[in-house]
Amino acid sequence: MPTCSFRFPFLWCPTFGFFVLARIIVAFILGNTAQCQRLALFNINSKAVGGIKVGASEKGNIVEFAEAVTAEPRAMEENKVSAQEKEKIVEGAGVVALEPSSSPSSAPSLEPGSEPSFFPSSTPSSEPSSSSSAVEPKEDKEDKCARIFLQIPAQFSEHGHGSQLNNYLLGAIAATFLDRAMILLEHPYGKPYAGGSQFGCPLDTFEGGFTAANFSALKTVDTIPKVREGFPIGLSRLVVHPEMLSRGCDIPCVDQKYTYDDFFHFAQADENEITCTSGGIKQNVLVFHGFGLLNFMSSKNSDGVALLEQMKRQREGAERWAKNMKATPLEAKYFSFSTDQNRWDCLLWLFHKSGFMKLQPWIERDIQFYLKTFDLPMSEEYIAIHVRRGDKLIKESRGPVVAYWKSQGYDDEDNLPKNYIPFVKYLEQMDGPEHCNNNDVGETEVLRRNVYVATDDPEVVRQEIAELPNHVKNDPYTLMWNNCYELKFYFSPLKRNGTFFHISGDGRKDNCFSRYERNIASMTDMEILIKAKTTIVEFNSNWGRLIRNLRVRINAIEIRRGN
Repeated sequence: MPTCSFRFPFLWCPTFGFFVLARIIVAFILGNTAQCQRLALFNINSKAVGGIKVGASEKGNIVEFAEAVTAEPRAMEENKVSAQEKEKIVEGAGVVALEPSSSPSSAPSLEPGSEPSFFPSSTPSSEPSSSSSAVEPKEDKEDKCARIFLQIPAQFSEHGHGSQLNNYLLGAIAATFLDRAMILLEHPYGKPYAGGSQFGCPLDTFEGGFTAANFSALKTVDTIPKVREGFPIGLSRLVVHPEMLSRGCDIPCVDQKYTYDDFFHFAQADENEITCTSGGIKQNVLVFHGFGLLNFMSSKNSDGVALLEQMKRQREGAERWAKNMKATPLEAKYFSFSTDQNRWDCLLWLFHKSGFMKLQPWIERDIQFYLKTFDLPMSEEYIAIHVRRGDKLIKESRGPVVAYWKSQGYDDEDNLPKNYIPFVKYLEQMDGPEHCNNNDVGETEVLRRNVYVATDDPEVVRQEIAELPNHVKNDPYTLMWNNCYELKFYFSPLKRNGTFFHISGDGRKDNCFSRYERNIASMTDMEILIKAKTTIVEFNSNWGRLIRNLRVRINAIEIRRGN
């Protein structure tokens, strides 16, 4: 299925009761563009709302290629628990069901032949295990660690998940393109977040045993127990940085004894490339923080060509770049011939296939237990809609909101009926009544669809749904749409507004247990969005673009089969 974006020429293709707005890309391998399924090389099944133009002009947004795509998701297993169990799990934000892991950084392995799940928490078979006892030859490590890409994630720590993870993905793309080992330099422990991470504190964080009961009690206090030695901090508490990127290298410049502040100073300098040594071994290091990385991607070479443009079209070194992402020789060859958007989609697929951006095992565990509290039947196909309001209404979403209301005849930007795009606009992405089917006796076939709504403003969205016409059996959250679609809406069981997409804002003032609760709620919504049959997202949001990036899979069957 094709990509959804309002920036490019498009055609309409019906899929799962939705129209998909698609980019026309050159399918030089698949050839025939007359068939919707064969038009694109990558499987897409999503819709953008609001006609958002995505680019690098606004700080904090990932550059152009990080818009949204989707891949056919795997259905999640349905888990049933009692109402009493649900209440307990919601109270602890999904962390109450398991005791802490014995190891702070280990992850379970996939069964042979199984496919990695969203943010797979295991080491792919193609990647060397970081726990291997084999001693690497010194000269090999010297060569791999001579060129370092050092990324400092903390500058974006007050942003949401989408901004932080998109920036991490951007760093991985740059590091593999430049053929450098990528190392994460986290902020010193305790700066600036109590508990050591903007993503909060799972039970596994602390020394000693903790149960669900005393975890809930800890959420009400300002002090925290002693953090386990070596437990991940910063961004690394959320994701496992893979050896595919680090190449087994450590923090560089050991002989110079540079501090975190020294490296941050290098990242802010006009010249962020330094030369140093570790154990007498010479190293060349590029140091980046969040905004510096965005600027770097837009920087131009002596011919006036931006690095981003080089990445999109350059043939020289493209196969090596792909192999740095664990591509097979065939995949690397194909990648070298791809250009523009098709190359970015291929790149994202290679990262996904390699097992990049694995969740830490405690995050994966607590998401699964939190999912048990949901009423959404996850063993069935479902639609997911991302409705971002909150802080996005102030800046990033303001333009689309104004444009929408102008299209409805409201020209006074300071006196709009609402400061957001109504939820009904999202539903209008569905097929019209002309696409309804009749059965053998001429009656309209009713197509039942479960719809999950991920939003940071659930009460308002619930009210909007309740005010729509044609409700079924007086159920405020089930209605008929366009004569033949029976839509049943589901929300997260966590009641509080502002929870679903926010670890930012007042995070430094927040108790680390409350931050973790919000973190798990957000990541659970993310998993539901990624695994939906059809997803509607907003491309003006880092969250929406991240969802797209994590749903890419290749649609060329022969390449997928390795032929």
